[in-house]
Amino acid sequence: MKFVVRIDPDSIKKNPDAGRTSFFVAGMIHNNPDGSMSREVQQMHQMTPDPNYTCEVLGCDVVCDECGKIFPHEELEERRYGGGWDDEWYDVNVCPYCEEVECCELEYEQFNDVTGEVISNE
Repeated sequence: MKFVVRIDPDSIKKNPDAGRTSFFVAGMIHNNPDGSMSREVQQMHQMTPDPNYTCEVLGCDVVCDECGKIFPHEELEERRYGGGWDDEWYDVNVCPYCEEVECCELEYEQFNDVTGEVISNE
């Protein structure tokens, strides 16, 4: 069965980090010979820039096609499979009760990153 996870329209906000392609993270703490401590800082790069807008999604109850349990979509477990002869990796959703792979179909509502308006899936 297919379920649509909707965007909370009140949560759409302009992203202060729009367009950013790198960020800094704190790394290891080192003890220096003089007794002081220093922290390593590392710059991380990402493939795509941060979006112009951010949003949150509303909760959505789903039903497992296998066991029939009803639960919030956030409880679906995401697992990564692959890395075989073709080196393809893919993520699947797994029922937290019976461990059925792809126990339901999720579709996420989208929004226009230029205008910040929700794009209807219907």
